[in-house]
Amino acid sequence: MNLFYDLVMILNFCMIKSIVKNLIKNKIPLNSLNYELNLDEKKSIMQGGIYSKYLSSISKLSLNELCILFRTDKASMYENIVYDNEKKKYVKSLIVGHNYGRYYEKYNKKNIKNIVEIGSFLGCGTGAFKCFFNKSKIFALDITFDGNLINSKKIKKIHLDQSDKDQLKKFIKKNKLYKNIDLISDDGSHIDEHILISFKALFPSLKKGGKYFIEDVTKELTPKTYEIFIKNKTKMLQRIKSIKIFKSNISAKTQSKSKQRYLIIIEKS
Repeated sequence: MNLFYDLVMILNFCMIKSIVKNLIKNKIPLNSLNYELNLDEKKSIMQGGIYSKYLSSISKLSLNELCILFRTDKASMYENIVYDNEKKKYVKSLIVGHNYGRYYEKYNKKNIKNIVEIGSFLGCGTGAFKCFFNKSKIFALDITFDGNLINSKKIKKIHLDQSDKDQLKKFIKKNKLYKNIDLISDDGSHIDEHILISFKALFPSLKKGGKYFIEDVTKELTPKTYEIFIKNKTKMLQRIKSIKIFKSNISAKTQSKSKQRYLIIIEKS
């Protein structure tokens, strides 16, 4: 009985907190991540009832510039609000990013029709992809979309666990994506087993010449993935035309306590 009462109290508190937050954010500006962004709108509101017709300008930006705009770590650098444990308060920071955007934008965006993004999180990378690959449909996969307020008719959010091969196969079948995917981006859990399960389940569904991106591979944290794709020490790799490896801008030189990270791009033959 006490457990039931505690659960009711917690649920009531969460509901009240959500209601209060929604009331406050309509009158007092909060962190931008608290607000929905509809990328299908042709104009955005400015102060004084003025509209910003941003579409022609945003279409000219590089993917790295879009990653900076949406504040994703795929950018060369981005601005964010973070909690400083030493100062015991939130501060605005300039943060070095991976600079992966420059590798994604090498491929002709006019030919990219279907993108699968593993690990959408807050939707920052999804938003950048949508604006750059503006003719594409993006299938954003994640275990939760709490706090993901980036929306568009071209973004399909799908609750899915990348460590579950059956869920991955059902996703491919339901959306008729077998051999119909142009680009896959794995920026999900960054766990060896999950990366390899996802790769085995999804790679066959790439088109010929399709690209499979695996982000943030490290020798220390994802040793199996590192050995397979960077050291190429396995016979499991089939129907692969090429494997390209690029260093992330994030390492111990640019971010304290960081291991050297890599981006792997696998092209299907």
